[in-house]
Amino acid sequence: AAVRLMEAGRFSNALEILLKLRRNEPDSNLFYLIGQCYRYLDDLDNAALWLENAEATSDPNSQVLLGLGIVYQLQGRFEEATAVLTTAIDLEPTNFAAYNSLGLTYRIQGRLKEALAWYEKAAERIVWTGCEALKSSFTREAKVNGERTLQIMAGYDDALLEFLRSSPLYAIVQNNIGICLAEMGQSDVARERFSESIRTTPPGYDYAAPREALRMLNSEY
Repeated sequence: AAVRLMEAGRFSNALEILLKLRRNEPDSNLFYLIGQCYRYLDDLDNAALWLENAEATSDPNSQVLLGLGIVYQLQGRFEEATAVLTTAIDLEPTNFAAYNSLGLTYRIQGRLKEALAWYEKAAERIVWTGCEALKSSFTREAKVNGERTLQIMAGYDDALLEFLRSSPLYAIVQNNIGICLAEMGQSDVARERFSESIRTTPPGYDYAAPREALRMLNSEY
């Protein structure tokens, strides 16, 4: 019930239920959910406390570390956020939200090159994951000039686009890359990234950021 309330954005109601579930023995998943509720209620001190408890009472967990890293970032504890998010990525290299949050941590500090590097890593690895997922269905072995090679079959590009649009994260990362490039004065390349963000936004997902960024960038010229 509490998780459903969280999914509905009713964090105060969810928190009330979760706090009643506390037992004497530590429960890292419960601590994590309580911490997330406090985070979305903007009570960052309590969010950090409960997420730290979740991290301390569980095996290394990339999602817990992601939540804790985001809270540290929001508190302005950038060194701690960087350390925690880097550990989350080391534990789970496909936790692309952690790459994105690490990029944002650097961008907030004005460290644009480092931010851009992590956003680019996220984008590249999301694409790589999609390519790996499609390999068995859309490639076949062939011989070219006597050498064996993999040949891409028809429909591959459309399938990859569908994969990228299966989650909003790729579009968000592309938008963030565009923001970094714009702030670095690379307007033409930034426009390309904002356009890619628009192209890969999942159908029906309300994400106006790249369109607004593109409009603002074009209005400057």
